Amino acid sequence: MNQKSIFITYVATILAICLAIDTSWLGISKFIELQAHTGGRYPIFPNLFSQLRTGLEYLTLNIIYLFWLRNNFSIKNLKFQNILKNSTLFLIIAFLAYPLGNDVYLYLQYGVMNLNHVNPFIQGAGNFSSHLSPFLRWGQTSTYGPIAQIFFVIGALFTSIHIILGIYVLKLLFLIFHLVNTYLIYSLLNNSQAQTIVTIFYVINPLILFEQVTNAHLDVLVGTTLLLSFICFKYCRYVWLIVTLVCGFFTKTIPIIYIPLVLVRLVKEKKWKSLALATSIIIIVILILERTILPTIGTWKSLLNPGATGASASLHKILLVLFSSGSNELLPKLQLITYIGFAVYYCFILLKIFSNNNYKINDLILDIGRITLVLFLFATAWNMPWYVSLILPMTALLNFKNHVFLFTSLAFYLSSSCYYLLASFHVLQSIVMVGLPILGFLFSPQLQRQLRMNFPD
Repeated sequence: MNQKSIFITYVATILAICLAIDTSWLGISKFIELQAHTGGRYPIFPNLFSQLRTGLEYLTLNIIYLFWLRNNFSIKNLKFQNILKNSTLFLIIAFLAYPLGNDVYLYLQYGVMNLNHVNPFIQGAGNFSSHLSPFLRWGQTSTYGPIAQIFFVIGALFTSIHIILGIYVLKLLFLIFHLVNTYLIYSLLNNSQAQTIVTIFYVINPLILFEQVTNAHLDVLVGTTLLLSFICFKYCRYVWLIVTLVCGFFTKTIPIIYIPLVLVRLVKEKKWKSLALATSIIIIVILILERTILPTIGTWKSLLNPGATGASASLHKILLVLFSSGSNELLPKLQLITYIGFAVYYCFILLKIFSNNNYKINDLILDIGRITLVLFLFATAWNMPWYVSLILPMTALLNFKNHVFLFTSLAFYLSSSCYYLLASFHVLQSIVMVGLPILGFLFSPQLQRQLRMNFPD
Protein backbone atom coordinates (compact mmCIF):
# COMPACT_ATOMS: atom_id res chain seq x y z
CA MET A 1 0.00 0.00 0.00
CA ASN A 2 1.11 3.58 -0.65
CA GLN A 3 1.59 6.18 2.09
CA LYS A 4 -1.87 7.65 1.53
CA SER A 5 -3.53 4.25 1.99
CA ILE A 6 -1.50 3.54 5.12
CA PHE A 7 -2.55 6.89 6.61
CA ILE A 8 -6.23 6.17 5.78
CA THR A 9 -5.88 2.74 7.44
CA TYR A 10 -4.54 4.31 10.66
CA VAL A 11 -7.36 6.87 10.72
CA ALA A 12 -9.95 4.14 10.06
CA THR A 13 -8.52 2.01 12.87
CA ILE A 14 -8.71 4.90 15.35
CA LEU A 15 -12.28 5.67 14.25
CA ALA A 16 -13.29 2.00 14.52
CA ILE A 17 -11.93 1.85 18.08
CA CYS A 18 -13.72 5.10 19.03
CA LEU A 19 -16.97 3.76 17.54
CA ALA A 20 -16.56 0.47 19.41
CA ILE A 21 -16.00 2.32 22.69
CA ASP A 22 -19.00 4.58 22.08
CA THR A 23 -21.38 1.79 21.14
CA SER A 24 -20.16 -0.37 24.02
CA TRP A 25 -20.68 2.45 26.51
CA LEU A 26 -24.18 3.12 25.17
CA GLY A 27 -25.08 -0.57 24.96
CA ILE A 28 -23.80 -1.53 28.40
CA SER A 29 -25.34 1.59 29.98
CA LYS A 30 -28.66 0.60 28.45
CA PHE A 31 -28.17 -2.97 29.70
CA ILE A 32 -27.62 -1.75 33.27
CA GLU A 33 -30.65 0.57 33.11
CA LEU A 34 -32.93 -2.14 31.71
CA GLN A 35 -31.70 -4.70 34.19
CA ALA A 36 -32.97 -2.30 36.83
CA HIS A 37 -36.42 -2.77 35.19
CA THR A 38 -36.87 0.67 33.69
CA GLY A 39 -39.29 -0.67 31.11
CA GLY A 40 -37.83 -2.02 27.88
CA ARG A 41 -38.41 1.07 25.73
CA TYR A 42 -35.01 2.56 26.46
CA PRO A 43 -33.88 4.38 23.31
CA ILE A 44 -30.73 3.48 21.39
CA PHE A 45 -29.38 6.98 22.04
CA PRO A 46 -30.14 8.63 25.41
CA ASN A 47 -29.63 12.14 24.01
CA LEU A 48 -29.03 14.04 20.78
CA PHE A 49 -25.33 14.56 21.48
CA SER A 50 -24.60 10.82 21.76
CA GLN A 51 -26.63 10.19 18.61
CA LEU A 52 -24.75 12.78 16.57
CA ARG A 53 -21.35 11.75 17.93
CA THR A 54 -21.81 8.03 17.32
CA GLY A 55 -23.64 8.52 14.04
CA LEU A 56 -20.91 10.83 12.72
CA GLU A 57 -18.16 8.39 13.72
CA TYR A 58 -19.97 5.58 11.92
CA LEU A 59 -20.69 7.58 8.76
CA THR A 60 -17.13 8.93 8.60
CA LEU A 61 -15.71 5.43 8.98
CA ASN A 62 -17.78 4.22 6.02
CA ILE A 63 -16.76 7.18 3.85
CA ILE A 64 -13.08 6.70 4.70
CA TYR A 65 -13.41 3.03 3.85
CA LEU A 66 -14.74 3.87 0.36
CA PHE A 67 -11.81 6.23 -0.22
CA TRP A 68 -9.39 3.52 0.86
CA LEU A 69 -11.09 1.02 -1.44
CA ARG A 70 -10.86 3.33 -4.43
CA ASN A 71 -7.13 3.83 -3.86
CA ASN A 72 -6.40 0.09 -3.62
CA PHE A 73 -8.05 -1.51 -6.64
CA SER A 74 -4.62 -2.69 -7.77
CA ILE A 75 -4.27 -5.13 -4.84
CA LYS A 76 -4.39 -8.69 -6.14
CA ASN A 77 -3.12 -12.26 -5.76
CA LEU A 78 -3.39 -12.46 -1.97
CA LYS A 79 -4.22 -15.82 -0.45
CA PHE A 80 -7.33 -16.06 1.71
CA GLN A 81 -5.36 -16.55 4.92
CA ASN A 82 -3.34 -13.42 4.20
CA ILE A 83 -6.52 -11.41 3.63
CA LEU A 84 -7.85 -12.60 6.99
CA LYS A 85 -4.52 -11.87 8.68
CA ASN A 86 -4.60 -8.28 7.43
CA SER A 87 -8.24 -7.93 8.55
CA THR A 88 -7.82 -9.39 12.04
CA LEU A 89 -7.78 -6.11 13.96
CA PHE A 90 -11.05 -4.87 12.45
CA LEU A 91 -12.68 -8.27 13.04
CA ILE A 92 -11.61 -8.24 16.71
CA ILE A 93 -12.89 -4.67 17.19
CA ALA A 94 -16.27 -5.58 15.69
CA PHE A 95 -16.55 -8.67 17.86
CA LEU A 96 -15.55 -6.99 21.13
CA ALA A 97 -17.87 -4.00 20.71
CA TYR A 98 -21.11 -4.39 22.65
CA PRO A 99 -24.32 -4.34 20.54
CA LEU A 100 -25.95 -0.96 20.12
CA GLY A 101 -29.35 -2.32 19.08
CA ASN A 102 -32.01 -4.40 20.78
CA ASP A 103 -32.63 -7.30 18.39
CA VAL A 104 -30.07 -9.56 20.04
CA TYR A 105 -32.16 -9.62 23.23
CA LEU A 106 -35.20 -10.71 21.22
CA TYR A 107 -33.16 -13.50 19.60
CA LEU A 108 -32.10 -14.78 23.00
CA GLN A 109 -35.65 -14.51 24.36
CA TYR A 110 -36.87 -16.79 21.58
CA GLY A 111 -34.02 -19.16 22.44
CA VAL A 112 -35.04 -19.21 26.10
CA MET A 113 -38.65 -19.87 25.08
CA ASN A 114 -37.54 -22.87 23.02
CA LEU A 115 -35.51 -24.18 25.95
CA ASN A 116 -38.66 -23.94 28.10
CA HIS A 117 -40.72 -25.79 25.46
CA VAL A 118 -42.72 -22.67 24.61
CA ASN A 119 -43.40 -22.31 20.89
CA PRO A 120 -42.25 -18.79 19.82
CA PHE A 121 -44.44 -18.99 16.72
CA ILE A 122 -47.55 -19.32 18.89
CA GLN A 123 -46.60 -17.41 22.02
CA GLY A 124 -45.39 -13.82 21.71
CA ALA A 125 -42.03 -12.93 23.22
CA GLY A 126 -43.73 -10.31 25.39
CA ASN A 127 -46.11 -12.89 26.85
CA PHE A 128 -43.33 -15.10 28.17
CA SER A 129 -41.60 -13.97 31.36
CA SER A 130 -37.86 -14.56 31.62
CA HIS A 131 -34.67 -12.83 32.73
CA LEU A 132 -34.60 -11.25 29.26
CA SER A 133 -38.08 -9.71 29.47
CA PRO A 134 -36.90 -6.26 30.67
CA PHE A 135 -34.78 -5.93 27.52
CA LEU A 136 -37.52 -6.50 24.95
CA ARG A 137 -38.83 -3.77 22.67
CA TRP A 138 -40.89 -6.13 20.50
CA GLY A 139 -43.33 -8.62 21.95
CA GLN A 140 -44.63 -10.41 18.85
CA THR A 141 -44.32 -14.03 17.84
CA SER A 142 -41.12 -14.96 16.03
CA THR A 143 -40.59 -13.72 12.48
CA TYR A 144 -37.44 -15.82 12.32
CA GLY A 145 -37.82 -19.38 11.10
CA PRO A 146 -36.93 -22.76 12.59
CA ILE A 147 -33.31 -22.66 11.41
CA ALA A 148 -32.74 -19.30 13.11
CA GLN A 149 -34.16 -20.76 16.34
CA ILE A 150 -31.28 -23.25 16.47
CA PHE A 151 -28.77 -20.42 16.84
CA PHE A 152 -31.00 -18.57 19.28
CA VAL A 153 -31.09 -21.66 21.48
CA ILE A 154 -27.29 -22.00 21.43
CA GLY A 155 -26.92 -18.40 22.62
CA ALA A 156 -29.73 -18.79 25.17
CA LEU A 157 -28.02 -21.78 26.78
CA PHE A 158 -25.38 -19.41 28.14
CA THR A 159 -27.74 -16.71 29.41
CA SER A 160 -28.33 -18.76 32.57
CA ILE A 161 -24.72 -17.93 33.45
CA HIS A 162 -25.01 -14.32 32.28
CA ILE A 163 -26.99 -12.55 29.58
CA ILE A 164 -23.87 -10.85 28.23
CA LEU A 165 -22.17 -14.24 27.83
CA GLY A 166 -25.14 -15.40 25.75
CA ILE A 167 -24.83 -12.28 23.60
CA TYR A 168 -21.15 -12.90 22.91
CA VAL A 169 -21.71 -16.57 22.11
CA LEU A 170 -24.25 -15.45 19.50
CA LYS A 171 -21.82 -12.78 18.26
CA LEU A 172 -19.09 -15.41 17.94
CA LEU A 173 -21.37 -17.62 15.84
CA PHE A 174 -22.23 -14.69 13.58
CA LEU A 175 -18.55 -13.73 13.27
CA ILE A 176 -17.80 -17.28 12.13
CA PHE A 177 -20.57 -17.06 9.54
CA HIS A 178 -19.21 -13.71 8.37
CA LEU A 179 -15.87 -15.42 7.76
CA VAL A 180 -17.64 -18.29 6.00
CA ASN A 181 -19.42 -15.77 3.77
CA THR A 182 -16.11 -14.08 3.01
CA TYR A 183 -14.59 -17.40 1.99
CA LEU A 184 -17.59 -18.21 -0.21
CA ILE A 185 -17.12 -14.89 -2.02
CA TYR A 186 -13.40 -15.62 -2.39
CA SER A 187 -14.21 -19.05 -3.84
CA LEU A 188 -16.87 -17.76 -6.22
CA LEU A 189 -14.36 -15.26 -7.63
CA ASN A 190 -11.71 -17.89 -8.32
CA ASN A 191 -9.61 -16.99 -11.41
CA SER A 192 -10.84 -13.39 -11.27
CA GLN A 193 -8.35 -10.52 -11.11
CA ALA A 194 -10.75 -8.84 -8.70
CA GLN A 195 -10.74 -11.74 -6.22
CA THR A 196 -8.48 -10.09 -3.64
CA ILE A 197 -9.91 -6.57 -3.58
CA VAL A 198 -13.52 -7.80 -3.67
CA THR A 199 -12.86 -10.18 -0.77
CA ILE A 200 -11.28 -7.31 1.18
CA PHE A 201 -14.29 -5.14 0.26
CA TYR A 202 -16.53 -7.66 2.01
CA VAL A 203 -14.51 -8.86 4.98
CA ILE A 204 -13.75 -5.41 6.49
CA ASN A 205 -16.81 -3.57 5.24
CA PRO A 206 -17.71 -1.31 8.22
CA LEU A 207 -21.47 -1.63 7.72
CA ILE A 208 -21.39 -5.42 7.45
CA LEU A 209 -19.11 -5.72 10.48
CA PHE A 210 -21.18 -3.25 12.50
CA GLU A 211 -24.60 -4.70 11.69
CA GLN A 212 -23.84 -8.41 11.38
CA VAL A 213 -21.06 -8.83 13.95
CA THR A 214 -21.20 -5.93 16.43
CA ASN A 215 -25.01 -5.72 16.52
CA ALA A 216 -25.40 -9.45 15.79
CA HIS A 217 -28.12 -9.27 13.17
CA LEU A 218 -29.42 -12.49 11.73
CA ASP A 219 -28.92 -11.25 8.15
CA VAL A 220 -25.44 -12.80 8.21
CA LEU A 221 -27.10 -16.24 8.00
CA VAL A 222 -29.30 -15.12 5.13
CA GLY A 223 -26.14 -14.01 3.35
CA THR A 224 -24.73 -17.51 3.82
CA THR A 225 -27.75 -19.14 2.19
CA LEU A 226 -27.63 -16.67 -0.70
CA LEU A 227 -23.95 -17.32 -1.37
CA LEU A 228 -24.43 -21.07 -1.13
CA SER A 229 -27.31 -20.83 -3.61
CA PHE A 230 -25.01 -19.03 -6.08
CA ILE A 231 -22.50 -21.86 -5.75
CA CYS A 232 -25.26 -24.40 -6.37
CA PHE A 233 -26.34 -22.50 -9.48
CA LYS A 234 -22.76 -22.23 -10.73
CA TYR A 235 -22.30 -26.00 -10.53
CA CYS A 236 -25.83 -26.83 -11.73
CA ARG A 237 -26.90 -28.36 -8.41
CA TYR A 238 -30.48 -27.24 -8.91
CA VAL A 239 -32.13 -29.33 -6.20
CA TRP A 240 -29.68 -28.04 -3.61
CA LEU A 241 -30.17 -24.55 -4.98
CA ILE A 242 -33.89 -24.57 -4.22
CA VAL A 243 -33.39 -26.31 -0.88
CA THR A 244 -30.77 -23.71 0.10
CA LEU A 245 -33.14 -20.82 -0.67
CA VAL A 246 -35.89 -22.55 1.33
CA CYS A 247 -33.44 -22.86 4.23
CA GLY A 248 -32.86 -19.13 3.83
CA PHE A 249 -36.59 -18.52 4.15
CA PHE A 250 -36.69 -20.67 7.28
CA THR A 251 -34.00 -18.37 8.67
CA LYS A 252 -35.53 -15.02 7.70
CA THR A 253 -38.36 -14.20 5.32
CA ILE A 254 -36.73 -12.46 2.36
CA PRO A 255 -35.22 -15.45 0.43
CA ILE A 256 -38.73 -16.61 -0.43
CA ILE A 257 -38.89 -13.93 -3.14
CA TYR A 258 -35.86 -15.42 -4.91
CA ILE A 259 -37.29 -18.92 -5.29
CA PRO A 260 -39.58 -18.11 -8.29
CA LEU A 261 -36.55 -16.77 -10.19
CA VAL A 262 -34.93 -20.17 -9.99
CA LEU A 263 -38.14 -22.08 -10.68
CA VAL A 264 -38.76 -20.10 -13.87
CA ARG A 265 -35.23 -20.82 -15.06
CA LEU A 266 -35.60 -24.53 -14.35
CA VAL A 267 -38.87 -24.60 -16.27
CA LYS A 268 -37.15 -22.81 -19.16
CA GLU A 269 -34.41 -25.44 -19.18
CA LYS A 270 -36.93 -28.27 -18.66
CA LYS A 271 -35.21 -29.57 -15.53
CA TRP A 272 -38.31 -31.53 -14.57
CA LYS A 273 -36.53 -34.13 -12.42
CA SER A 274 -34.80 -31.47 -10.37
CA LEU A 275 -38.06 -29.58 -9.95
CA ALA A 276 -39.93 -32.71 -8.90
CA LEU A 277 -37.29 -33.78 -6.39
CA ALA A 278 -36.92 -30.30 -4.89
CA THR A 279 -40.71 -29.94 -4.66
CA SER A 280 -40.99 -33.32 -2.92
CA ILE A 281 -38.35 -32.35 -0.36
CA ILE A 282 -40.06 -29.03 0.31
CA ILE A 283 -43.48 -30.69 0.75
CA ILE A 284 -42.03 -33.19 3.21
CA VAL A 285 -40.37 -30.39 5.21
CA ILE A 286 -43.60 -28.37 5.26
CA LEU A 287 -45.61 -31.38 6.44
CA ILE A 288 -43.11 -32.05 9.24
CA LEU A 289 -43.21 -28.40 10.34
CA GLU A 290 -47.02 -28.33 10.10
CA ARG A 291 -47.20 -31.25 12.50
CA THR A 292 -44.67 -29.80 14.92
CA ILE A 293 -43.78 -26.12 15.41
CA LEU A 294 -45.91 -24.47 12.69
CA PRO A 295 -49.30 -26.14 13.17
CA THR A 296 -51.61 -23.25 12.21
CA ILE A 297 -51.99 -20.60 9.53
CA GLY A 298 -51.18 -18.01 12.17
CA THR A 299 -47.78 -19.57 12.88
CA TRP A 300 -46.90 -19.48 9.17
CA LYS A 301 -48.07 -15.86 8.95
CA SER A 302 -45.72 -15.08 11.83
CA LEU A 303 -42.81 -15.72 9.45
CA LEU A 304 -44.03 -12.83 7.27
CA ASN A 305 -43.37 -10.29 10.04
CA PRO A 306 -46.92 -8.97 10.59
CA GLY A 307 -45.70 -7.02 13.63
CA ALA A 308 -43.71 -4.54 11.52
CA THR A 309 -46.26 -1.75 11.24
CA GLY A 310 -45.78 1.92 10.52
CA ALA A 311 -43.22 3.58 8.27
CA SER A 312 -39.56 4.31 8.92
CA ALA A 313 -36.68 5.50 6.71
CA SER A 314 -38.71 4.83 3.57
CA LEU A 315 -40.55 6.32 0.64
CA HIS A 316 -43.77 5.65 2.53
CA LYS A 317 -42.63 7.86 5.41
CA ILE A 318 -41.93 10.73 3.00
CA LEU A 319 -45.34 10.39 1.34
CA LEU A 320 -47.15 10.23 4.68
CA VAL A 321 -45.57 13.52 5.74
CA LEU A 322 -46.08 15.05 2.31
CA PHE A 323 -49.80 14.31 2.41
CA SER A 324 -50.04 15.19 6.13
CA SER A 325 -51.96 12.01 6.73
CA GLY A 326 -52.09 9.62 9.66
CA SER A 327 -50.36 6.32 8.93
CA ASN A 328 -53.44 4.35 9.98
CA GLU A 329 -55.42 5.79 7.07
CA LEU A 330 -52.99 6.21 4.18
CA LEU A 331 -50.20 3.72 4.83
CA PRO A 332 -52.14 0.55 3.84
CA LYS A 333 -53.07 2.19 0.53
CA LEU A 334 -49.48 3.24 -0.11
CA GLN A 335 -48.26 -0.25 0.70
CA LEU A 336 -50.78 -1.78 -1.70
CA ILE A 337 -49.68 0.55 -4.52
CA THR A 338 -45.97 -0.07 -3.96
CA TYR A 339 -46.49 -3.83 -3.67
CA ILE A 340 -48.36 -3.82 -6.97
CA GLY A 341 -45.51 -1.83 -8.54
CA PHE A 342 -42.99 -4.30 -7.13
CA ALA A 343 -45.04 -7.22 -8.46
CA VAL A 344 -45.08 -5.69 -11.96
CA TYR A 345 -41.31 -5.21 -11.88
CA TYR A 346 -40.88 -8.75 -10.54
CA CYS A 347 -42.95 -10.18 -13.41
CA PHE A 348 -40.80 -8.24 -15.87
CA ILE A 349 -37.68 -9.89 -14.38
CA LEU A 350 -39.31 -13.32 -14.60
CA LEU A 351 -40.14 -12.78 -18.29
CA LYS A 352 -36.58 -11.64 -18.94
CA ILE A 353 -35.21 -14.76 -17.24
CA PHE A 354 -37.52 -17.01 -19.24
CA SER A 355 -36.58 -15.41 -22.55
CA ASN A 356 -32.82 -15.45 -21.90
CA ASN A 357 -31.26 -18.46 -23.63
CA ASN A 358 -27.85 -17.96 -22.03
CA TYR A 359 -28.65 -17.24 -18.39
CA LYS A 360 -25.46 -17.38 -16.30
CA ILE A 361 -24.57 -16.97 -12.65
CA ASN A 362 -23.88 -13.23 -12.96
CA ASP A 363 -27.36 -12.79 -14.44
CA LEU A 364 -28.91 -14.47 -11.40
CA ILE A 365 -26.78 -12.42 -8.99
CA LEU A 366 -27.74 -9.18 -10.74
CA ASP A 367 -31.45 -10.04 -10.87
CA ILE A 368 -31.51 -10.90 -7.16
CA GLY A 369 -29.64 -7.68 -6.40
CA ARG A 370 -32.01 -5.55 -8.47
CA ILE A 371 -35.12 -7.14 -6.98
CA THR A 372 -33.79 -6.63 -3.45
CA LEU A 373 -32.95 -2.98 -4.15
CA VAL A 374 -36.41 -2.26 -5.59
CA LEU A 375 -38.07 -4.05 -2.67
CA PHE A 376 -36.20 -2.07 -0.01
CA LEU A 377 -36.22 1.32 -1.72
CA PHE A 378 -39.79 1.41 -3.05
CA ALA A 379 -41.97 -1.36 -1.61
CA THR A 380 -40.81 -1.60 2.00
CA ALA A 381 -42.40 0.79 4.48
CA TRP A 382 -40.13 -0.16 7.37
CA ASN A 383 -36.44 0.09 6.43
CA MET A 384 -33.55 -0.74 8.71
CA PRO A 385 -29.86 0.17 8.19
CA TRP A 386 -28.72 -3.46 8.05
CA TYR A 387 -30.98 -4.39 5.12
CA VAL A 388 -28.36 -3.19 2.64
CA SER A 389 -25.95 -5.82 3.99
CA LEU A 390 -27.94 -8.36 1.95
CA ILE A 391 -27.22 -6.41 -1.24
CA LEU A 392 -23.48 -5.92 -0.73
CA PRO A 393 -22.58 -9.58 -1.48
CA MET A 394 -24.14 -9.15 -4.93
CA THR A 395 -22.23 -5.89 -5.39
CA ALA A 396 -19.03 -7.75 -4.56
CA LEU A 397 -19.68 -10.80 -6.72
CA LEU A 398 -20.40 -8.70 -9.79
CA ASN A 399 -16.77 -7.49 -9.57
CA PHE A 400 -17.99 -3.88 -9.54
CA LYS A 401 -18.58 -4.30 -13.28
CA ASN A 402 -22.24 -3.30 -13.55
CA HIS A 403 -21.79 0.41 -12.90
CA VAL A 404 -25.48 1.25 -12.55
CA PHE A 405 -26.03 -1.44 -9.93
CA LEU A 406 -22.69 -0.63 -8.30
CA PHE A 407 -23.36 3.06 -7.73
CA THR A 408 -26.98 2.47 -6.74
CA SER A 409 -26.03 -0.13 -4.15
CA LEU A 410 -23.08 1.92 -2.86
CA ALA A 411 -25.36 4.96 -2.56
CA PHE A 412 -27.79 2.79 -0.57
CA TYR A 413 -24.83 1.68 1.51
CA LEU A 414 -23.97 5.33 2.24
CA SER A 415 -27.57 6.30 2.95
CA SER A 416 -27.86 3.38 5.38
CA SER A 417 -24.66 4.61 7.02
CA CYS A 418 -26.49 7.91 7.70
CA TYR A 419 -29.33 6.14 9.52
CA TYR A 420 -28.01 6.56 13.07
CA LEU A 421 -26.80 10.12 12.54
CA LEU A 422 -30.31 11.12 11.42
CA ALA A 423 -32.22 8.95 13.90
CA SER A 424 -34.07 11.91 15.43
CA PHE A 425 -34.81 13.56 12.08
CA HIS A 426 -37.31 11.08 10.69
CA VAL A 427 -38.30 12.84 7.46
CA LEU A 428 -34.72 13.82 6.60
CA GLN A 429 -33.64 10.29 7.45
CA SER A 430 -36.17 8.91 4.96
CA ILE A 431 -35.20 11.42 2.26
CA VAL A 432 -31.53 10.47 2.59
CA MET A 433 -32.23 6.74 2.87
CA VAL A 434 -34.24 6.65 -0.37
CA GLY A 435 -32.92 9.74 -2.16
CA LEU A 436 -29.20 8.89 -2.25
CA PRO A 437 -29.72 5.52 -4.01
CA ILE A 438 -32.02 7.17 -6.55
CA LEU A 439 -29.32 9.77 -7.25
CA GLY A 440 -26.76 6.99 -7.48
CA PHE A 441 -28.93 5.28 -10.08
CA LEU A 442 -29.59 8.44 -12.10
CA PHE A 443 -26.01 9.70 -12.13
CA SER A 444 -24.12 6.40 -12.33
CA PRO A 445 -22.75 7.08 -15.87
CA GLN A 446 -21.47 10.51 -14.84
CA LEU A 447 -20.02 9.11 -11.61
CA GLN A 448 -18.18 6.43 -13.54
CA ARG A 449 -16.60 8.97 -15.88
CA GLN A 450 -15.77 11.55 -13.20
CA LEU A 451 -14.26 9.09 -10.74
CA ARG A 452 -12.34 7.33 -13.53
CA MET A 453 -12.36 4.13 -11.55
CA ASN A 454 -10.20 1.37 -12.99
CA PHE A 455 -12.09 -1.81 -12.22
CA PRO A 456 -10.21 -5.10 -12.22
CA ASP A 457 -10.90 -7.49 -15.08
